Amino acid sequence: SAAQVCYAAEDVHYLIPVYRRLAAELAAGGRTQWLAEDMTARLLATGDGVPSSQYYTRIKGAGRLDRRGLAILQRLAAWRETAARRDNRPRSHLLTDANLLDIATHKPKSWAQLAGLANLHPRSARRYGQLVVDTVNDVLGAPETSYPELLPAPLPRESEPLLKACRQLANTTAEALKLAPERVPVHPDPLRPTIFGDLGMFLGVVEQ
Repeated sequence: SAAQVCYAAEDVHYLIPVYRRLAAELAAGGRTQWLAEDMTARLLATGDGVPSSQYYTRIKGAGRLDRRGLAILQRLAAWRETAARRDNRPRSHLLTDANLLDIATHKPKSWAQLAGLANLHPRSARRYGQLVVDTVNDVLGAPETSYPELLPAPLPRESEPLLKACRQLANTTAEALKLAPERVPVHPDPLRPTIFGDLGMFLGVVEQ
């Protein structure tokens, strides 16, 4: 349509001068390298930089599984990632993260057990049920030495004050640097040694 053509033309007209202005501001503030690092991280986050066999580590709740469950999750997550990339489909159109975690938790060895999973849509069960059951039985029949190692357990509930304090510190830092808060992320894993060490001392430092 005429509106779409106009929109595309304005992109060409305005984006180049906007880029030049922002690039100059980044260079003046010594932040050009920050942008390069951020863009690299974003490219890796698309999934292309993560091997399919390791995608299970990104699924929330994987740290609560035993090694058999992790092996099932690893196999199914790798299959889903490969199929999604090959067919250019969202992962959730195959099986959702919640589906994978549910399967890895309950380890259904038959269609009847699979059908008992509350979160699995009947359509997904029809399409992928045999693959799921075969994968579960194959993993359970494999030697335990082939299973992945346990992932770090979720942080204890008493760590919440520390995480809250760190997020507040990150927001303050982002504001001082004129950055969006999400550009100063707080990830729990690096805090693990502190959480299991002297939590009170760390919070005192943050408050200061």
